[in-house]
Amino acid sequence: MSAALDMSRLPDWPRMMSRAVAAAYVGVSENHFAAHFPIQPVRLGKRKLYDKSEIDSYLDNLSGRNDDDDWAETCELG
Repeated sequence: MSAALDMSRLPDWPRMMSRAVAAAYVGVSENHFAAHFPIQPVRLGKRKLYDKSEIDSYLDNLSGRNDDDDWAETCELG
């Protein structure tokens, strides 16, 4: 795959992504994704694909944000 992924062709991110697409989704290089994201790919035939929901969950936990939290309650207003 080329170094620059043409994201204009991805109006909606697929649920299962190659490493190149998963890295583009997160906004990092493929090497950075492989080194710093402890997400195991799912094998579908010869392909290794990453589940978007696992990536999202990892990033939510990394940022300290959980789906169970009410976003309005976590923000301090005026």
